[in-house]
Amino acid sequence: MPVNEAVLSRSVPALERTIDTPVTLRHMPVLDGVRAIAILTVMAYHLQWLVPEIGNFTSGGFLGVDIFFVLSGFLITSVLLKEQDRFGSISLKNFFIRRFLRLAPAFWAFLVVLYFCAEYVLPADASRVVYGGNNFLYAFLYLTNWHVAAGAVAGNLNHTWSLAIEEQFYLLWSVVLCLAFIKKLRRSQIAGLTILILSILTFIRIYRAVSGEEIRTLYYSTESRIDGLLFGCVASMFYCWKLVPDAFFASRGALYSALALFLISLAIFFRFDYTDISLYCGPLSVFECSVAVMILWLVSGPRAILHTLLEAKPMIWIGNISYALYLWHYAVFEFAKGTFRWPGLQIGFAIAISFVIASASYYLIEKPFLKLKDRMQLDLSKTAGK
Repeated sequence: MPVNEAVLSRSVPALERTIDTPVTLRHMPVLDGVRAIAILTVMAYHLQWLVPEIGNFTSGGFLGVDIFFVLSGFLITSVLLKEQDRFGSISLKNFFIRRFLRLAPAFWAFLVVLYFCAEYVLPADASRVVYGGNNFLYAFLYLTNWHVAAGAVAGNLNHTWSLAIEEQFYLLWSVVLCLAFIKKLRRSQIAGLTILILSILTFIRIYRAVSGEEIRTLYYSTESRIDGLLFGCVASMFYCWKLVPDAFFASRGALYSALALFLISLAIFFRFDYTDISLYCGPLSVFECSVAVMILWLVSGPRAILHTLLEAKPMIWIGNISYALYLWHYAVFEFAKGTFRWPGLQIGFAIAISFVIASASYYLIEKPFLKLKDRMQLDLSKTAGK
């Protein structure tokens, strides 16, 4: 997508300070727990490769990716809004560098290892698919989603489609948000325009689904899937800008609403598979909206038993290594399927080795670069404070 280099090369001018509520943002362990739920759901969905019968209970596991989308939209927007409020500007250059340090090292390490090892650890037919069709190049450039939407078969690189959509969205959304600040739009205007864009994209997808659009295109195209990220963006605006009074989230109405949305999400999870065209006629949007509202309730409402469960140490740990788990489990599952015959051994090996490799990736690759990212953020704060 074309990007104005002049916009990318400078920071957004400061907005005039108004009576708007200051943006506060802190690390929220409960969201690590949400991230854990997302990756465990995706892994459970892919276990049906090993034991097809599991699919009877995890048919909606692909929706774990949509949980990731909503959460990513919420967190990225919160970071940008906090930076704008605190420093009066958003540095796109620093934003892109921080995103690179957070995501690229572990991802490219995965690609390098798979490139040199696939022919030795994957079944012959699976390795041929991985090496064919320029799949590694598309994955490296974060374009797998368009590659697959066009009809390509990416094999054990297929799951990188969601990473591609997120990267494309980060680039687009950060620029759009900066332009909104440059135009000095009010908070209510920015939120309203975001909701309008979200609504238009949702209705376009519904129209395309009703008109007989191919499932592959609906599922993998960027414009058809970024609504989940945008739901997260809207939730972030409601949270950061206090568009809804805090008292509301402490009310019984908010609690009952969150519970109702949770039950609706479960119904969608057990009812739909991604190959069901009716999913794209509304239920997918309802699921994403429900996740966004539940995240908003989790970070804004009073503590409940759900917070305790999501903030348990095992859940936080799984949430921390969830990115690496997502990267590696696909190929590990394939290896287990081609190596062992007994399903129980396949599952046990696949899960255990996925966690071992993900842990190594997190502690040896991700954490050092995360420290560098945090150091860069600290330097930015000091510079802005001068």
